[in-house]
Order: sequence, then structure tokens, then C-alpha cells
Amino acid sequence: MLFRSMLAVGGMIAATNLKLNVPEELTITGFGDVPFGRYCNPPVTTVRMPLGQIANLAVTRLFNHIEGREPKGRTETLPELELLIRGSSGPVRVQKKRIRVS
Repeated sequence: MLFRSMLAVGGMIAATNLKLNVPEELTITGFGDVPFGRYCNPPVTTVRMPLGQIANLAVTRLFNHIEGREPKGRTETLPELELLIRGSSGPVRVQKKRIRVS
């Protein structure tokens, strides 16, 4: 399962409450790398976004727009993301287990 990192931490808590073993029965991956995700048990696997690079791209685009220097045609610049593999991801064993949520 892939969540924003804050939701991934909540998913870890929910999995524990449902008696699911992470990562043996459920793999959880976050997106955004919140600092306390690395202190969960197990630590949350996440995708780190380079916020400085994203902010720089946004400000550059804004200034170019204000100064009328917009590129011809549509261009997209994507930042490089980093996958941080931690303990919440791994091969999940195949097992039929019914979970009742009330």
C-alpha cells in the first residue's frame, strides 16, 4: 500500500490493531518522508521528495511568468525522487486471512 507518509504511519498503527504483521502480511510505503516514520517499528519505507529542488523550480517558473519569459510549448521538469527502503516493505507471503473491521 502506498500512502502519504503521515497516512503510512497511521496505516502501521491500523495494521498493528488488526494484528497484521508488517511487512510479512502487508507492505506499507509512504510518500514524503516525514521524520518520525523512520522511528516506527518497523521503520516506514518512503519516497523522499527534494523539497528544495521543487521550491526552486516553482519560484523560477513564477518569476519567468511574471517577467513574460514563458517557454514556447509545454515543458515539464521533474525532480529526482529517492526511494528509502526501510523495514515496512518486503516480500509478502501469500496467505488467506480474513479481517473483520467493525
